[in-house]
Amino acid sequence: MKFTHIVFDIDGTLINNAESLLKSLQEVMKEETGQTIPTSQLEFSMGITGEDTLRKLGVRDVDASMKRWIEILSNYHHLVRVYDGIQSLLETLKQQGYHLGIVSSKPKAVYQDDFAPLAIAPYFETVICADDTTEHKPTAAPLLKYMEKTSAASNEILYIGDSDYDRQCAENAKTAFAAAAWNPQVAAKTDCRLKEPCDLFQYLD
Repeated sequence: MKFTHIVFDIDGTLINNAESLLKSLQEVMKEETGQTIPTSQLEFSMGITGEDTLRKLGVRDVDASMKRWIEILSNYHHLVRVYDGIQSLLETLKQQGYHLGIVSSKPKAVYQDDFAPLAIAPYFETVICADDTTEHKPTAAPLLKYMEKTSAASNEILYIGDSDYDRQCAENAKTAFAAAAWNPQVAAKTDCRLKEPCDLFQYLD
């Protein structure tokens, strides 16, 4: 069956915000521990929820630290940028009749603060955030929630992400997956790698 839904991860896929996430997390952990953790030791956080990140770091009050992280993150919005070629990709996909969606590990509050204001946000019809499911990537739950909300079958969906959590989520949900290899730090282990956003059209053909 032909794909009818193209679903994207956000961080490292639609936008380059690694620096803002890691620097703000570093600041949170400095407040928590009094120590500056190198950002290289925090990169494991990319692709999982903020709560899971804080738990792995041994934070005592995850809810309070998550709220503080969201506050600090707002100071780094100037470092966030949409990847080159993404807006034209979304525009063309929309013109061709594809349904566009998002499945992200972001909490809704962060989505509203750092993604919803971007010019590309209106292209997406359905958005699944971390708050929408009790289980998160790499389980199938976020994509299954997307299917529940849209009535899309698994074989109608192509999920595009940058992390191995994204790939595993797609595999567990039995949807197709492609890696956003326009992000040079892409970690997803898959043969389907899109070097530029426009490469998606060759894959769809």
